[in-house]
Amino acid sequence: KNNELFIDLIFEKERPEKKKVGEVIGIDTGYRSLLATSNGELIGTELKDKIKRAGKRRKSFHHYIETEINRNLKKLNLNNVKTIVVENLKNVKKNKRGKFSRRSNRLLSFWHYNQALSRLRQLCEEEGVSVQIKSPYKTSQRCPYCGKIDRRNRNGERFMCINCGYKENADIVGALNQSIRVGGSI
Repeated sequence: KNNELFIDLIFEKERPEKKKVGEVIGIDTGYRSLLATSNGELIGTELKDKIKRAGKRRKSFHHYIETEINRNLKKLNLNNVKTIVVENLKNVKKNKRGKFSRRSNRLLSFWHYNQALSRLRQLCEEEGVSVQIKSPYKTSQRCPYCGKIDRRNRNGERFMCINCGYKENADIVGALNQSIRVGGSI
């Protein structure tokens, strides 16, 4: 093309076998922190502030957010993990028109859940980790210790069980409950 030569190199890597030994990790995804794991890790907490400072929506900024998502996903340690359980948020904004404030809507427009999930699947495939997608129903309102489900347990980013008094970040509690559903332990 125009006296220029373009070469595409494609490398194929052998797919590793799925791990049979290791722990089960639950992951709660969101825009406050990109990932919250059942190990107590919060990954990508600075992403929300970067989006707030960005100003109006720009096409180039979406590319920047995708790059930041990839950078933050690489921080996830998959060494001793056999299974990751992620919540299914595919239709989280469906039938919610007019329910969110303008500010919340803007934040959610930069939240690339599907892109983050597909990149997470790629990373897990490279490491031989299986990925399960489960319903997020009441995961951030259920106490992982006593099992009490009450919407008063969660207040913003804080979780405090009204039954047993357990306190933790609400996203980490959601991740704990995801891992418990598949047989993980607290």
